[in-house]
Amino acid sequence: MSWKTRTPAAVLGVGFLAIFLLLFFGQPMAEEGAKEEKAAPQFTYLGAAKCKMCHSTEKSGAQYKIWESKRHSKAFETLKTAEADSIAKAQGLKVCAAEAPECLSCHVTAYGQPAEVRGEKLAFDEGVGCEACHGPGSDYYKMTAMKKLFAGEIEPASVGLVVPDEKLCKTCHNEKSPTYQPFDYKTFAAKIAHPVPPREEAKEE
Repeated sequence: MSWKTRTPAAVLGVGFLAIFLLLFFGQPMAEEGAKEEKAAPQFTYLGAAKCKMCHSTEKSGAQYKIWESKRHSKAFETLKTAEADSIAKAQGLKVCAAEAPECLSCHVTAYGQPAEVRGEKLAFDEGVGCEACHGPGSDYYKMTAMKKLFAGEIEPASVGLVVPDEKLCKTCHNEKSPTYQPFDYKTFAAKIAHPVPPREEAKEE
């Protein structure tokens, strides 16, 4: 029997069967997909002040102090200058540099991220902060996580920690910037280097 010769009741019956199968089998699959989405970790930004708590001492390498002395920490402040406004105007922007999304996207940590991801402590004033390069620290800032990371027991990505590389740096240091200068990754990475000092080997008895 062809579809043309089927009775309306038969066609309707097939339709109801299809809907039943979709509801019966499709719902669990949809719920499973929703669970997977909910299970995905949502890391949030804490702000550089949280990093300062553990990364200011000489024992830790004084990474915070090094960052504070470099231009990344002053990235937002540079947008408040007359020179920055002049550049913004030349680019055809309708607002001052410190208010322009085109500028803020690279001069402020996590600009454009949802409020729940940016957190309550992250401020524009810190410019390109620690988390701009290392990822939101809500999970890896914890001492338990740090110990596991140093021991190699967990992967950095599992707690939101990013190991910055040339590709990440070039998301901002590229020709799209009106103030772009030739960017040699190794040279510039060395200028802002703030490594963790090697741990002392256990003394033999």
